[in-house]
Amino acid sequence: MTRNKDEIVCRPARGAFTLLEVLVCIALIGLLLALLLPAVQQAREAARRTQCKSHLHQMGIAAHNYESTHQIFPGAAHLAGGQWQAQMLPYLEGDNDSGYPYSPVYSCPSDEFGEGRYCYQVNDGLWPRYSNGFAMVQGWVYVRPADITDGLSNTAAFAEKLAWPDYGGLEIDPNLFPEHWIRRTRHTSAYIADIDRFADECRDNALLPTRNWIIDPGYNHILTPNQNSCFNGPRTEPEADRYKAITSTSQHLGGVHVLFADGRVVFVSDSIDRSVWHAAGTRNGGEAVASF
Repeated sequence: MTRNKDEIVCRPARGAFTLLEVLVCIALIGLLLALLLPAVQQAREAARRTQCKSHLHQMGIAAHNYESTHQIFPGAAHLAGGQWQAQMLPYLEGDNDSGYPYSPVYSCPSDEFGEGRYCYQVNDGLWPRYSNGFAMVQGWVYVRPADITDGLSNTAAFAEKLAWPDYGGLEIDPNLFPEHWIRRTRHTSAYIADIDRFADECRDNALLPTRNWIIDPGYNHILTPNQNSCFNGPRTEPEADRYKAITSTSQHLGGVHVLFADGRVVFVSDSIDRSVWHAAGTRNGGEAVASF
């Protein structure tokens, strides 16, 4: 069959995207990724936070197993086996091959510098020389369950404390790395005998960090979580090191995990009332503590 030369032959249009359509698609994909990435990051942090909590729970079991064997809780550094990390190590997966007692349980995966380091510390009470926490980390005080007269459920045993960064062993200019000042120990301008006034001064007016990174084997309950850590007064002050604030810190949003002496792990808010935090830090202060 022949077609008339005037007959119009219709062919389907060739499929294609215009430049505008491509740009719109790219914009939509970018928007979806922007919405998805925070959700993925939050899910990953939720998993890390859960693992961090699990590590503290395992430490609680190890501490009670140690007490069952020795009739005292770990913590006094002069005991056989050294500090609490070594004392609890036989009850956890770990070894001394690195030259110091370490278990993966001692690291929190949320801490960017936590791998291979200690991300939890033992509660040293309020003023260190009072020896009124879960353990006296540098002294001769033996703590038994009967010594915790405030109750095991009302007394903090261990809590999170951010590890050193990779340059933590170096002496550095105090002005450097302000993003990590919360990991470092600072000074107040003068010694302050009152614990609350000292806490306010450390929180609001702390001086620059020291040049050296200070190793503290515990933490105390002078300041609420994720505040500064401070020596009480300048370096020349003889009481600066004896009455310091070494604060519990973490990279979790809004608080820290705390292991109580009864084995419970509680996420404690940064905004916790200071008097309640003080009370949780003492084993025998006789304070009325709200239930955690």
